[in-house]
Amino acid sequence: KLLWPKISSSGLGQVACCFRPSGLDSASAMASKKCPAVAPDCVSCSSPSSKERSVAAAPMPGAEDVTCIPCTPGQPLTASASMIRRMFEVIEAEVIPKTEKLVAEGNKMFGAAIMRDDPQLTTVIADSNHEMLCPLYHGEIWTIKQWSEMPAEQRPAPSECVFLATHEPCCLCISGITWAGFKKCFYFFSYEDSKIQGIPHDLNIMHELWQVSSYAKCNAFVSTCGLKGEIEKCEEADKAELIATAERITSKYEEMSQKYHREKAANKQNNLAFG
Repeated sequence: KLLWPKISSSGLGQVACCFRPSGLDSASAMASKKCPAVAPDCVSCSSPSSKERSVAAAPMPGAEDVTCIPCTPGQPLTASASMIRRMFEVIEAEVIPKTEKLVAEGNKMFGAAIMRDDPQLTTVIADSNHEMLCPLYHGEIWTIKQWSEMPAEQRPAPSECVFLATHEPCCLCISGITWAGFKKCFYFFSYEDSKIQGIPHDLNIMHELWQVSSYAKCNAFVSTCGLKGEIEKCEEADKAELIATAERITSKYEEMSQKYHREKAANKQNNLAFG
């Protein structure tokens, strides 16, 4: 029995039940019962009092009705051309070199950085995935761990930082970012991009555990923003340069992805549940 939250206008949760027929996967079960998939995207929610709204695309196969469960909206994130340029610089100069070495050791290609929320977006720390040490050490979680172990005088408060993930944080990582107290998180590759790179686990786990396709991108705790969408908002003079950089970064990650998948079968240390 799957429990589906239904939010009343008073904000108090009620529970509706949905049954998954034996032998059906989550997508087929949803299609057979016409259960709504939840795809929160509160950047566009008109107000906290809105009850439900339909969104344009149904990201889960077989789901006809996609609804938004209202949350407490936070401050939507945006990124200027200079901010995107700086974040791309961090990815290329600080994250990718570490990621290349770690992929060679059998780790996945997901990286992260923590930067001060100042005009220069000064790097505090940049690192990458360490799943060969522990399956919980995704790039974001490992980076948070390294940040938390810095001397207090060198470690800025999370509310004074910007979190940058090369890939949209999975349910584990967005929870870790939230629990650590970070309020702003930017990412480059989306869940769909990760799937194309051979890592569909982010989407699959959320589908199976909660029957949702995403977390609320803008909520009371943390706001996230995809850099690709922000590039489209830039002036044409900046857009061409940023697109070229984005393509260069994408090519590098495709290369690392292919290496990871090509070598993981022969890696005797890779006994990950989600390889």
